[in-house]
Amino acid sequence: MSESKKYKYERREDAETWIRSSRQLAKSVAMLLRQDVGNTFVDEHKKSVLGAAIWKLTEAETKKHNMRYCSEAVWKTRDLLTGDVQHEHVFTKEKMIIDLLNCDESEVERIIEKAVGCVVYKTEHGRLPRWSKHHEEIDGWSRYRQAKIRVVDSLNTTDPEHPYFVPETL
Repeated sequence: MSESKKYKYERREDAETWIRSSRQLAKSVAMLLRQDVGNTFVDEHKKSVLGAAIWKLTEAETKKHNMRYCSEAVWKTRDLLTGDVQHEHVFTKEKMIIDLLNCDESEVERIIEKAVGCVVYKTEHGRLPRWSKHHEEIDGWSRYRQAKIRVVDSLNTTDPEHPYFVPETL
């Protein structure tokens, strides 16, 4: 199997530039859309553009499937071809979009901080509870805990045989 199809956390050499650019893009788009007093932008366009900005932010540090966080199952197999992996948004993109469109300017940075990606298998993705307006407390790492998906923090794992788990997912 080629090395490019194995899971391995690999930070981009120019990660800081990508992160800075992605953060500024997300902030700028959010601020522009919030200033749409005359409602010139269609809601679907607003959501689509903000969604793309959030997606870029979750991929800024690494490539799509080699990010810092992954499920224990992905960590154990390290095989990105087995079982179809998926880039998942820890804090749901839908909720972040709604929050960015309705927040005060002072809250934009806090919301953007929640743009965190995690590599999971599609079967695990299906087990994660969806965020809804009726259950707003179900978002972020609590979704993983509820689905019984333990998440490995690759950045803080020094021994591959003894991964460091994100405490909120235990």
